[in-house]
Amino acid sequence: MNQAQKTLYIKVSLIVLALLVLAVSTAPGQPALAQGTGGILYQKQIGFDGYCKQHQLVPLQIILENTGKNLDLRVQVSSTSLGSGKHTIEREIPLASSSRKKITLYIPFREYNRELTIRILEGSKELVKDKARLQCLDSNNTLIGVLSNSPAYDVMREMEIVYGEASLAYLDIEDLPDQVQGWLNLDGLVIAGQDTGDLNSSQQEALELWLAKGGRLLVIGGPEWQPSIAGLPEDILPLAVSKTVVLDPLAALSAGTDTTQLPVSTTVIATGNLTPGASVLAEQDGNILLAKKAIGFGSVYYLAADPNLEPLHRWDEITLLYTRIFTTAAAPPAWSNNIWNDEQANRALATLEELKVPSLPAIILWLLVYIVVIGPLNFLGVHLAKRRELAWLTTPTLVFVFLMIAFSTGAVFRGTTPIVNRLVVVQAWDSVDSAYANGLVGIYSPVRKKYTLEAKGPFLFMPIDDRETLQTGDNWLSNQRGNANTLPDVQVEIGGMKTTSAAGMVPSLAISHDLKLTLSGVSPGLEGTIVNNSSQPLKDAFLVAPGRIIDIGHLGPGQSYNLRTNFPHYGSGEHLSDRYLGYYGHDELVEHRNLLLEASMDHIPYQGIYLMGWIEINSLPVTLEDADYEVLDIVLYAHQLKPEIETSDREFVIPASMFTWETLDESISPGYMYLSQTGSNEFRFRPYVELDFQKMEQVTLSAHFTATIPNTLIMVQFWNTEKQEWVEVPIDASYQVFIPEGKPLIDPTGEVRIRISANSATSSWGEIEDFELTMKVQP
Repeated sequence: MNQAQKTLYIKVSLIVLALLVLAVSTAPGQPALAQGTGGILYQKQIGFDGYCKQHQLVPLQIILENTGKNLDLRVQVSSTSLGSGKHTIEREIPLASSSRKKITLYIPFREYNRELTIRILEGSKELVKDKARLQCLDSNNTLIGVLSNSPAYDVMREMEIVYGEASLAYLDIEDLPDQVQGWLNLDGLVIAGQDTGDLNSSQQEALELWLAKGGRLLVIGGPEWQPSIAGLPEDILPLAVSKTVVLDPLAALSAGTDTTQLPVSTTVIATGNLTPGASVLAEQDGNILLAKKAIGFGSVYYLAADPNLEPLHRWDEITLLYTRIFTTAAAPPAWSNNIWNDEQANRALATLEELKVPSLPAIILWLLVYIVVIGPLNFLGVHLAKRRELAWLTTPTLVFVFLMIAFSTGAVFRGTTPIVNRLVVVQAWDSVDSAYANGLVGIYSPVRKKYTLEAKGPFLFMPIDDRETLQTGDNWLSNQRGNANTLPDVQVEIGGMKTTSAAGMVPSLAISHDLKLTLSGVSPGLEGTIVNNSSQPLKDAFLVAPGRIIDIGHLGPGQSYNLRTNFPHYGSGEHLSDRYLGYYGHDELVEHRNLLLEASMDHIPYQGIYLMGWIEINSLPVTLEDADYEVLDIVLYAHQLKPEIETSDREFVIPASMFTWETLDESISPGYMYLSQTGSNEFRFRPYVELDFQKMEQVTLSAHFTATIPNTLIMVQFWNTEKQEWVEVPIDASYQVFIPEGKPLIDPTGEVRIRISANSATSSWGEIEDFELTMKVQP
């Protein structure tokens, strides 16, 4: 090889090497760091593969690498507010030379502005400036995270979502947040082949609380099942996997999902024994193929076969299986969400003695005294003194005296100490060690002053609405640092109040029970004992059950309550909203409690069974820095109770009060909907109890409702799970629907899909109220 050839060979080799380095540095999952000034390399990842959900805190991961000197940096993420100010999140980061750090900021989604500005600052010097766009989906759409490198899950985008679509976010373990607020952007998560042993303890705790709040997790088995379950808490899995089995064909899985038969092929499944509280959805030759376990409001599913392998890889209708898993969760009760009733929230926070206006009789009496003194008495005094010219002096003097009295009285009523008003709802569940605390915070100040509000531990602030501004200039600034989250320079005017909200994780109280729910041919019965094993008393406790609210009273540490009750056949019994009607002005504590109920709840009937009561421990660690202050705490504790289900050997009834329902149109409910020539109202009803309805001999469905238009102008359709089509059913003159052979209209979990619309002859709109479904089951 001559010199020219050697030179050419070296040049080609260097070019190939450079291309390889560039390819590796920009490969998926290994994005290159962008070069800033001052020796800073920078990288960002917003949301989940760029996606997020409305009304949640969006995780923004930032990686910084310092190739220069030691630096004290400040990361600042901002968006334009409704006015002229900015909504800003900041965090200080000391970054030593030759070091690398990864931080996560949680950004409140603001619907009117989806563009973020990210700045990395050293003092006032800007080292990095970047832009990011939020792709936040509304509540009609479903966001599923996928921990897998396989494209086999792309078909999930074809899932049938009521009024919405499904989006996928392909993730790595390190993309999962360490706080539950970030997880709430996800509706579901698939774990297939990635090593969950890399989950840290904070991620594991956040995962379990996310499940309890309604998340849906699908864990994939198959020949490579070990990594998927390596780091998952054992008590959340529906199956204790212990062996692999070869099956041919995999017929039972398709039979259990009402779809066409799977292609004939040998496959390896990873199966085992059912864990306590789990249920079997599909089984073949004694091997569990699909299992489910409820965790609070959410569920964990285990699929023993791998969809990336045969025969599932060629199964055209696997999307129906995914649809059932990720779109059949019951809507959680209103009090467990982050959404508050704005008007009632502000009213609840402003219910302080210092903010109350004097009564009308007191104002009238004050005006009468003022008029009498400055008028007749003043005139009589100067007349008796025979010095009427003194009125020019006595009148302004009396006005000044009354003015000083008014100001002094106002100052006394306003007080001298700021008040932090904390109204909190804590949601807990059976078998979950953590609870979710969601609170309103109001800062009352007797003087014009700036305060710093601090939330400690895993608590983050969220604006109550997009109009909320805390600092001057229409700004909202939050510092997220270490183990604390602060709102600095909160400007409060004299006798004024600023409000915000905060949420996070707290330990749950030790509540146990042996409740048993019995289904028979008459009204369902609930009986058993509830025990408070914690050190905290539940004051004025009550039980919320379908159509029933039962007063328990004081349930102190170690105390128990023996319960025995029946549920109504229909869902028109007592509602939780009935507890806060007509109580205002009688008792200050009762008024505060009922305003909290109004702010956190609506008038829709609630499904499930809950023990509720009032506790006095601080469940919202929000304080004022560098200021003496008073605290007003009102804390509602809600614990979901899941009783053991017992059914009659003969025919039993699941009444309307035992059904949960779901619709993605927030303006309608089974208690009220409207009809017009266009559009329809679709609902998904599911029994509160978990039974395998495919094993039932016969199921009879019936429904009744009231309407403002004739029954001939209304069309009711049920979804036939066997034919995969909508089937119209007749309505009699009394607005009754009766289906003696209802089994083809329900899926294995008991879900019934119903569509209510106006037929083509309808010329005007109408209303439907109290639509109620009843199911009669023969085992």
